[in-house]
Amino acid sequence: RDFAQTGLESSAGIDAIDALARSVAGDNLVRILLCDAEHIEQRCPRFLKLVERFGNRVRIRIVGEGVAYPDASFAVADGNVLVTRFHHDRARGKRIDGANAESSRYAAQFETIWMNARSGPSGAPLGI
Repeated sequence: RDFAQTGLESSAGIDAIDALARSVAGDNLVRILLCDAEHIEQRCPRFLKLVERFGNRVRIRIVGEGVAYPDASFAVADGNVLVTRFHHDRARGKRIDGANAESSRYAAQFETIWMNARSGPSGAPLGI
């Protein structure tokens, strides 16, 4: 929901997102969809700096208020690899390799939520 338990701000997390952002090309983007951006905004300065540096390749959006979203947390890579946590409060989950009906369902769900989400942190300084 907020990436607080992912290790995103760790050296390994930053290196992984950096490598991912460098590998995307064309219209492909690293897209991150959050329910709450507070953790990232307040506790992830290295990640936000990376988002600023790769602003043309990394987008963060926040789920809009009143939008139904799943209890499950998931990541979809290239539409072929899916990693899901059955409930955001529990560590149990699974990985699905290859495009199939289940990964297609999650990808469609992501796209629907993404279209209705608002812009999230960009890493750009406010300039106040």
